[in-house]
Order: sequence, then C-alpha cells, then structure tokens
Amino acid sequence: MSGGAGVVPGHGGAAAGGAGAAAAGGPGVTLAGAPEPSVAPGSAVPIVEVTDLEVHFGGVTALGGVSFALAPGRCCGLIGANGSGKSTLLAALSRLCHGAERGDIRLGGQSCIGWSPDRVARWGVARTFQTVRLVDDLDVRDNVMVGVTSGRDARQALWPGRAAAARARERVTRALETVGVAAHARRRPAELPYGLQRRVEIARAIVSEPKVLLLDEPTAGMTGRERAELGELFGRLARSGIAVLVVEHDVRFVTTTCDEAFALDAGRVVARGTPDQVIASPEVRQAYLGTGAGTGTGRSAATAGSGGTRAAAAGATGTAGGATGTAGGAPAVPGGAGEVPGGTPGPGGRGVQG
Repeated sequence: MSGGAGVVPGHGGAAAGGAGAAAAGGPGVTLAGAPEPSVAPGSAVPIVEVTDLEVHFGGVTALGGVSFALAPGRCCGLIGANGSGKSTLLAALSRLCHGAERGDIRLGGQSCIGWSPDRVARWGVARTFQTVRLVDDLDVRDNVMVGVTSGRDARQALWPGRAAAARARERVTRALETVGVAAHARRRPAELPYGLQRRVEIARAIVSEPKVLLLDEPTAGMTGRERAELGELFGRLARSGIAVLVVEHDVRFVTTTCDEAFALDAGRVVARGTPDQVIASPEVRQAYLGTGAGTGTGRSAATAGSGGTRAAAAGATGTAGGATGTAGGAPAVPGGAGEVPGGTPGPGGRGVQG
C-alpha cells in the first residue's frame, strides 16, 4: 500500500509500547506535560492490530474477517455505506460490542479480547459517538473533567491530592483550548450550537491523553467551515503522536484530512490505501453506486443498525460526470457533484451495525 504506515495489514509486527504500554504515558498531545510517545509519530510500528475479526448478532454477521492496523501519528479514515459495520468496528475496538466475536484485537501488543471498556479506556483508547452525549446538568468544563476520570489517571482524578487536582484542571484547560471552546467553559452544553457541542465531546476524549482516538462521524450536521476546522484539528492530534481513526460519510473530508483510509462493505474490508486510491477503487464504487465505473443507477441499500435508517442509496443516481442523491444516500464518488450526507445514524457504539 502506498501513502503511509497508518493502515497496514493486521498481521504480525511488534506493537508500540510492548507489554508495558499500559503503564506508559500517552502521546504528546500538549496536554498537561504528557510524556513523549514511545513510538515516533508516523512510525510503521502499529499500536492497534485487528486480525480476522468477526462479530455476529444471532444469525447476522456484522463483521466478517476484518484485518487492519493503526500506527501512531497517522489519521486514518473509515468509509462505508450505512450498515457496512463501521460503528460495530468502533464498538469492538472500545469493547462496547455485545455480539459474539472471533479473531483478535491487540493494543500495544496485548490482546484486549475479554477486557472491559474501562480497562481499554485506562490503557489509552478514547472515542466519541455518532450522537452528542454530554451531561446537560454540568457545564462544559465539568463535562470535559469527566474524561480525566475515565482515563489512565482515573484513581488520582477521583481521589486527588492538591497537586493531582491542579494537574487535572490544567489538562482540562489545555483540552478546551486545543479544540477552541475555552471561552465557553462555564456554559451548559444546551446553550451551545451543535458544532461546539461536538468540540466539547472531542475535548472530553483527548483530555485523557489517549494513544488511540476513535471518532464516529464527528462532522455530521456541520457546515463546510466547521468541517475544515475539525479536519485541521484531527491532523494536529495525529501529528502529536495519537493514532486517529475517523468514521466518515463525507469522502471529501477524508481525502483532505486523512493519511490513509479503508472501506467496509457488508462487514468486510473491500479497499485500503490512500484516500484517493480507496475512493477510486472499483469495489468502493460498486458498494456505493452499484456499478464498477460510476455509471448507471445506484442499487446498494444497506440497513443501518438499531435506531438507524435505511440508507437511500437507491435514491443516488450516478453518471460518468456526476452523482446526486437524496439525504441518507451514499457519499459521492470522484467526479460527482459533491458529497451526499449519509443516513441518519443510530446510537453509536453498543453493537450497532452501521
């Protein structure tokens, strides 16, 4: 694969940090003096390795033999129609998936199959969800402080001494500044526009100083300017040493933000490489538009997970020169008239195929 090391075959190779990675500090996110990453940003050594991962819900196969890897310092995009298994994959990585599993997921060289979600969080995996999940009774600053209590320093955050409490407050301030919402620290989430609420969620995730950051459709419902600003933020986070995985329907965002990408269709990886390579691949065009060359009438309609909607890919029509579609349709392919927003997401994370 050309274009970098962030998505490499999910087999073999030493993992970043080794067995002692759980006790190590997080990447250099410039949050409260985080220690230097044990693996240089952009290193080919993966920190996440997924091998032949299968997830089944009864007789339904949500993921069918997925293998990939993520390296520190890289931003990786994950695309696919609704129902392709994207959110299920993020749920499996964060151990929030309740389906039957086969295969392996290794974090820093350790298999995390059987780990609890809080153990994965303490190791250094943080995530956001498709829908905003903030506590309305807390102000922005206290919402972000929740992220300190869920990370590797949870015990110190819950029962802090004076010095630990000061460090926690400093980390929250840095996180708010990093995502650009420091001016709203004492406001309630409901008082903020949607785009700023999304930023607060991202601040809550990065305040734990994660090694791996999972973002489930973070730009959904945002303006073009807001998307561009988030793309720049994700790039900075990756360059700080974090392995960033972004689930997105906006293929233009993926091509301008991500170093690598891969695509899922019906729970299987159908393409991987640079974003341009993935989007141009016949398999991805087939999955999105029902044709290998971007011509003809789209026919792919996948069912999103519980609480989601049926992707109206049948409402997307593609010609050699353009692609248009109804809301809920598949993203446009190169040469099209632009991105078509993905379907309304269901609740992210808990075993939802999407």
